[in-house]
Amino acid sequence: MLHCDAMQLTPHTLADHADDTSEPFEAQQTILVLAHVEQSDVERPGRTLRHAYKNIKWLSRKRQCDGVVIHSFAHLSSSNAPVDFSRQLLEQLGERLQNNGLNAQTTPFGVNNELHLHVQGEPMAKYFNEI
Repeated sequence: MLHCDAMQLTPHTLADHADDTSEPFEAQQTILVLAHVEQSDVERPGRTLRHAYKNIKWLSRKRQCDGVVIHSFAHLSSSNAPVDFSRQLLEQLGERLQNNGLNAQTTPFGVNNELHLHVQGEPMAKYFNEI
């Protein structure tokens, strides 16, 4: 997770399973969650969703930032969950965050993007947790 003063994702290429979009995505003062759903998450979706939610909510409070952008980033592991499962889990995570007071957004799924990030410099502005 990265605490960004500013971020922009510009679509580069679309995967076969991509959401239908070609619009750039921008956000200011947000926690960027680079999320990778693994095969093992299929066996424990409730646990995965709960732990991801708690980690994001914790960092949001710690950084005093209520903006959250969830971005599917299937480059963090070689173990990939099925595409439909991954998409659904990340959408559920965004909805849960939104329903609990955060301004959560999910980027279009399956889009390879050019990333422009301005990440804050403090150590807690860059946080990794494997769930």
